[in-house]
Amino acid sequence: MDSIKKFLLVIVISILMLPARTFSMKKLCKKLIVRSLSIGFRKKKKVLVLMGPPGSGKTTLSNMLSEEINWSKFSAGKICKNLNISESGELVADEFICLELKNWLNENFSSSSGIIIDGFPRTVKQAKSLNSLLGDNLGHSDLKVVSLKYDPETIIYQTSNRYVCSNKECSKVYLLTDCSSLVPKKGMICDRCSSTLVRRRDDEPEIVEKRLKAYHGYEKKLTSFYKNEHLDFVAFKLDFDDSALSLDEQFEKFKELIGIN
Repeated sequence: MDSIKKFLLVIVISILMLPARTFSMKKLCKKLIVRSLSIGFRKKKKVLVLMGPPGSGKTTLSNMLSEEINWSKFSAGKICKNLNISESGELVADEFICLELKNWLNENFSSSSGIIIDGFPRTVKQAKSLNSLLGDNLGHSDLKVVSLKYDPETIIYQTSNRYVCSNKECSKVYLLTDCSSLVPKKGMICDRCSSTLVRRRDDEPEIVEKRLKAYHGYEKKLTSFYKNEHLDFVAFKLDFDDSALSLDEQFEKFKELIGIN
């Protein structure tokens, strides 16, 4: 039991020992303390934030985790692609994406066993907005931030060979490189829903380079922000072409890192 809960218990005992003439005050205080205790002992909801450049594995990891433990997933990239506003490589306005997240959290937070946020925040302003949403409005969250490490040349090579399912309800990602563990089993057909695989325009090398440059610009600021806030901030690297470890084995290591058994 942590120090805050012990402190609350001490207050409860002290109030119960008040003289009878202070009954009204005692009754009011008891209600307040019971409410505080119910909040203090409530199980915190886990919220996982995945930050990283395009091609670093955010969507792959978030999809695998969502499918295995049934957490709800917010994908900033998917929202932008559905609205055709991400193909240029420019960052989306803070106000727009923050409002989208707020609406999504209001609909999904209370009914979900856990939350995965893929590709958000991308600026310190967005990070502060997320903290405000989780702390002031939704409350009692256990936030963990994972920064996905990357090699720029590898990212450009991988994204230029990346294909996705054309079915927006599926959007499974494939990687057509020599040693990839994400090669489709039946040519250019999705393993999951049998739709055709397509290449996204924002996976063109020149656009990926632009997005990497943009990400590098705000990555250091975000990292400093989270470390200064003393939040749970860890790093992980997913290697799609690592023959020593399969994707499933790397996923197990990822789950260990974030405390999911």
